[in-house]
Amino acid sequence: MSWRIRMSYLKEFGEFVLGLYAAYEIKIIIVCGVVGGLVTKAVGGFDKQLVGLLIFMFIDYMTGMYAAWHEHDLWSKKAFRGLFKKASILGVVAFCAGVDVMLKTDIARYGAIAGFGIMEAMSIIENADRGGWGHIFPTWIREKLAAIKDTKKLV
Repeated sequence: MSWRIRMSYLKEFGEFVLGLYAAYEIKIIIVCGVVGGLVTKAVGGFDKQLVGLLIFMFIDYMTGMYAAWHEHDLWSKKAFRGLFKKASILGVVAFCAGVDVMLKTDIARYGAIAGFGIMEAMSIIENADRGGWGHIFPTWIREKLAAIKDTKKLV
């Protein structure tokens, strides 16, 4: 098959794909693809550990919103602060991925993901307690988390 025939097939395929989507949809796909690729590269890849952390982050944010609604305390500043914390977690994971690249290890990134994953799990339990679902978890866990929260207020 000659080069010109291959190029004509490629051109036809491109026109076919462009016919499937509107111009704004193609722009959204390109921008999200580029941003998603850059973020994924920055955090060291999209593996099971990162997926687990993202799931915990999503559940934490949703349970936090539910708890705020349950307490009649929905504030956009608090919601923004929660999103900023989630973004900072990904920033730390990206930083640790860079450290791992420099040191040729996998320890820092996985350590950050594990540490933040535990923090997200603790926050989910706290949110469930605030939302009226705390009885699902053992009392001693809720008491320990309350003690940790009290020491955080003192600092």
